[in-house]
Amino acid sequence: EAEPAGTVYVFYDPRCPVCNEAFDKLDLIDLKKRNIAVKWLPTTALGNNEDGQKRAAVALQSKDPKDFKASMKGTKSADSVSELEIEYLADNLQVLVAATHEVPAYGKDYNIKVPAALYMNKTTGVPKLLFGITDDKALKTIFGE
Repeated sequence: EAEPAGTVYVFYDPRCPVCNEAFDKLDLIDLKKRNIAVKWLPTTALGNNEDGQKRAAVALQSKDPKDFKASMKGTKSADSVSELEIEYLADNLQVLVAATHEVPAYGKDYNIKVPAALYMNKTTGVPKLLFGITDDKALKTIFGE
């Protein structure tokens, strides 16, 4: 079995119930013990509207993990969103789309979903993109036993 990755990038939309489930499940994993860092990359994958931008912008504006969790649970939104933050959210989504198109199993016609994890398989050295990361098998693949 492959070693888990050192850094896992999770593309998400804070309005997404499955993303919230992923957040809760990852919160239960002892990442420090496994020497894994998770970088949450906010997007507006569920639609680029003001509500989505304000909730996703919390992750860009705040350093307090409580604020991040509150944005995931729908209880915190940013007061305003700068043009640069909107661009950042769009860039994250573009990276997810581009990465998806590079995976033969997904391809150009694949319907993008969040959450999605991008990580490096330490054994093979090959970057992997995985959707459906709330599944126990997927979590073991990414984070180990």
